[in-house]
Amino acid sequence: MPKMDYEGWNELISQNFFNSEMAGREVLLYVTSDIINQLGSETGENVDDFIKCIKEGPPWTSRQGICQKALQCYDEWKDTKQGYPQYLAYLAFFVLVATESEIEGKNFDQHAYYPKLRLLLGEPIKTGAYPSFDKMDKLWDSLEKWTRNYKHKELGRFTKRIRGGNVHIGLPLSQTILSEDEQRFLHQIFIEAEIDPTDPPSETTLGSLLLRHGMGKLRKRTLALLKDKKMENDEMRSALINFVIEEISEWDGSVVENGQISDRIPVAYRSRVGLRLCFDSVTPLTKKISFSLRFKTNQPFPDGGFQFDYNEEIYSCIETAPRWGTKLKNIKTLELFDAAQLDWKKSTKMEDKDKDWRAIFKGSSVRLFLRGSNEGLSGWIESQHLDRNCSFMIVCNDAMEEIVLTWGINCCKEFKKILLEGLPKSWVLFEGIDAIESCQNIDVLNLPSSLRLRLQGGIRIGRSNSYLRFKPPRFVLEGGCGNEHIIITFGSYKRELELDEPFSPMRSIPLDSPVGVPLDIEVYREGNEPLEHRVIQLIEPMISDKLEESPRRNCYGQIISGESSEFYARGAVVKGDDISQRDNFPQVLPTYLSRRIVFLGRLPGEIADWPDEDLPEGWEPVWALAKKAKSGSERWEVHFCGSEGKLGANYEPGKQNPNSRAVKQWSKAIWLKRKRIKEPDIKALRVLWAKYKEVAARNA
Repeated sequence: MPKMDYEGWNELISQNFFNSEMAGREVLLYVTSDIINQLGSETGENVDDFIKCIKEGPPWTSRQGICQKALQCYDEWKDTKQGYPQYLAYLAFFVLVATESEIEGKNFDQHAYYPKLRLLLGEPIKTGAYPSFDKMDKLWDSLEKWTRNYKHKELGRFTKRIRGGNVHIGLPLSQTILSEDEQRFLHQIFIEAEIDPTDPPSETTLGSLLLRHGMGKLRKRTLALLKDKKMENDEMRSALINFVIEEISEWDGSVVENGQISDRIPVAYRSRVGLRLCFDSVTPLTKKISFSLRFKTNQPFPDGGFQFDYNEEIYSCIETAPRWGTKLKNIKTLELFDAAQLDWKKSTKMEDKDKDWRAIFKGSSVRLFLRGSNEGLSGWIESQHLDRNCSFMIVCNDAMEEIVLTWGINCCKEFKKILLEGLPKSWVLFEGIDAIESCQNIDVLNLPSSLRLRLQGGIRIGRSNSYLRFKPPRFVLEGGCGNEHIIITFGSYKRELELDEPFSPMRSIPLDSPVGVPLDIEVYREGNEPLEHRVIQLIEPMISDKLEESPRRNCYGQIISGESSEFYARGAVVKGDDISQRDNFPQVLPTYLSRRIVFLGRLPGEIADWPDEDLPEGWEPVWALAKKAKSGSERWEVHFCGSEGKLGANYEPGKQNPNSRAVKQWSKAIWLKRKRIKEPDIKALRVLWAKYKEVAARNA
């Protein structure tokens, strides 16, 4: 087998780090001599052969010195951007220099970068910058833009970072924050720490969890960085924590399928979700508070939802808002699970053994709640991290009451105790607005120590950074001080993202944002360079007119390969399923239609104004009145959301006591809005809607 040249090494290294399995995840270009030896093993080559090819460069290069050759590779590739970047092997070599501590029997400090670089190249050892090394910055910039702007994170996401005070050396050093082996252990650490991937803890808490559960899994150097509180290491410690947070957000809560993380640590295969307390909005008329449980997952909901076994009873839930389950309900009595019966200081586990899922309610003496509207839900939802510039609720055991109250009075814009029935014995409730400082003694009341721009919701294409135009993500700025500006730009297009409402962290993309192009979203403070940067792309949904070009998908919508699959759907063609036995309409309610939807049932009085109210659970919606967002005058559209193929008596409006307050609301929603509602285009639905208007007219 012939020896590889530079281009062969470049392709091999590129495929190893940037591939479809890394889609959406951050790629660390962590290159060691062991990795190079492993990649070259098929052709019998090793790190010495790799370095020889680095020195020679591609056969068409004419410049002298590895940095100039790297620049020539960049210049050759940048205009076409065909295939992998031709300079990537040079960046890999620069990281290899950073990871080598012993060369030819000589031990080097990690800061002795240039002497190591020269020695690996077979040059005389001396200190001082290497020729043209300062120009490598544009290559790191280019790699970040290639993964985000051109590949849209489909092969992974690269982030340019600097480790330490030396800018140029700090670029390759930044790729060494976590080794490949350490990254493999992260999910095991998350499981042992009972981390919920949909609700990661604060940076301070996460750092403590990594130290506690990382022994034997993380390198001593990594653990030392987590322990070190020196200012000069703040940037890299923050980079490490942010990398782990991104890994948490992409994790689906499951353990590897082969049943073990490594040969040394066996684990059971199951998927895990974190149960969260929730309760309805508190008003001046509220006298009693009721707590229930629900969860969010990064995995698709299975058909039929879940049935969790707890205390010899079965509690079920189905999907409601995207990735959210309904509140747990007893399948026999249909009553909501009363979460006040649990010991909130201790962890509780529930299992759906048939689907091999485990739900974990984590014990704590202090529990934080944020507005459910941030997630498209009603009421208040438990959260593991606090942020600035938002309203919140806290319940705590009376042993922690004095600490929480002192912090709230001294460190929040507003803070007060609320007296309500329904709390477990010895627990108290507080309401607060705009926390300014962390409560150092309580994990969930630690404010973010660094700025982070997070995307929430939206319909994403695979694990890329492309979203469907009609359902873009919203943005959450964590760790801000309140004086930040979030700007979205493309060419001459420039808009600032405003808060959706006061004391809410959510910001929405303008409706006139360009489609089909990379959009830069940057966070600024006055007079500063961008503090955070994201790139997304909005695309129009496309359906190919050639069926063979459409992907085959399983029951969860995931693309599958191979013709041998017994079940798949491709467009309108379904294999392996009797579709005549299935409903023509989805069971999940169409919450994607608008940020405010009024759901109406066939009986007057069956009404739910979402998201201020929960989605219906005891009755089936027939209509969804969707408010058109940000229009000049209030406009609505009515959508049929029944679940059967034929329109029959099941959907005719029924009769109900006209004196009921809910009946009045139901009737007003139809009759008073009738002139502002765009009616269905299908004639049969317009006829049915007219019957609802007749009933509403009599009761309005």
